[in-house]
Amino acid sequence: MAKVKTAISVPRALFEEIERYSRRHRISRSEVFAEGAMQLLREKRNRRVTEKLDQVYGSPADDVDVRAWQQAAARSLARLLKDDQW
Repeated sequence: MAKVKTAISVPRALFEEIERYSRRHRISRSEVFAEGAMQLLREKRNRRVTEKLDQVYGSPADDVDVRAWQQAAARSLARLLKDDQW
């Protein structure tokens, strides 16, 4: 893969943490930055896919819906098992 050299500005604390990480794992700072950027882009892309799927299939149920379903399921199960002998 062709590489491009660039200059970026980052907070000193972040730079120092990346420096320690790269020394400890014996990889270049460039590799740390590149991997971090790739991971960020993957997460953003996955989030967009999830949002599009939610638009098509509906968003995940909120906690109220989940609790209501759980309570209804528990009541139904209790009715089914009321005469069951253990």
